[in-house]
Amino acid sequence: MLFPIMPQVPELLTSYRFPNFPSLHLPLSLFLTLSISFSFSSLQTMNELLYFVVLPMVCIPLASLVAAWTWRFASKFHVWMLHQSIDAVRKDIQSYEAKMTAWNKDLIELNAEVMAEDAEAQARKQQLQTILQGMPAAEQAHILHSEAERRKYRKDEFVKRLITLMGDREYIGRMLMKQAEKVEALDRKVNQYRA
Repeated sequence: MLFPIMPQVPELLTSYRFPNFPSLHLPLSLFLTLSISFSFSSLQTMNELLYFVVLPMVCIPLASLVAAWTWRFASKFHVWMLHQSIDAVRKDIQSYEAKMTAWNKDLIELNAEVMAEDAEAQARKQQLQTILQGMPAAEQAHILHSEAERRKYRKDEFVKRLITLMGDREYIGRMLMKQAEKVEALDRKVNQYRA
């Protein structure tokens, strides 16, 4: 016979345990078939000996090692991919923070323009009072109307810019929150793999 049969009594009906490889089990029916069919006397060539005796003895124990190594490699690779995703999301967060800084600068500029416009409007009002004193009423009404139109146009322009800025701020804030939630979720996944 190829391998001596020395199983423990309870396992006799289910599997054969190889003496040199205690963790390796072979179903008893398959083992008996192999050992009877491929005894050394029936192996005619060295190739048959190699394929049916040596190769299974070497490859079967190596398969468990390869499986364990593959699982370890796959889990480490997955953790590495998670870290790459975290880095990409953090770069997105930095870009959104830069956009928020630019937004703050735009808001400060808009505020300065509004204050300058108010100061200019006060100065023009005083100039108009001195200019309009000697003019006829029709010309005064026309000048006052055109000045009111100009101020209304400038005010509408400032309001539009402010609405655009507030929409940008809301969008940037939403995106920052989403990216922060993504980082937290990815960190939790990494911690699950490490645990």
